[in-house]
Amino acid sequence: MSEEPLSYVRQLSQQFLDVISDVVKEFLMQPEHFSLILHWCSGELSVMLSLIRKHVIEVAPTMAVLAHTWRILMMHCDNLITVGVDLSFEVHRLLAPSLKIAIETNFSNIIESVRLRVSVSFTIS
Repeated sequence: MSEEPLSYVRQLSQQFLDVISDVVKEFLMQPEHFSLILHWCSGELSVMLSLIRKHVIEVAPTMAVLAHTWRILMMHCDNLITVGVDLSFEVHRLLAPSLKIAIETNFSNIIESVRLRVSVSFTIS
């Protein structure tokens, strides 16, 4: 497994979620604006996840990359929980459909590989 897509996920999520964390910390003293902050956080998370989908999940949809991408994102979301914002449900909502498609594609590829191996072994016999 190449480290490149995971490095991209780590760096991008670190940058986005650090900014989100900083903004949330800044506005903790103004609870009347917290719903606006959550809306902004959700929008930023959506942008980040669309970049990850475009540059990682759609390009290198191996099971290892998918699992590590999910782990990295959940780790960063756990860090946001410490400042009072739980966006893990947004990651699930926004990324789950892409992950489902990638997993189904991987499964189809595995089935096709097995079929080809079986057909080759029958023609050799």
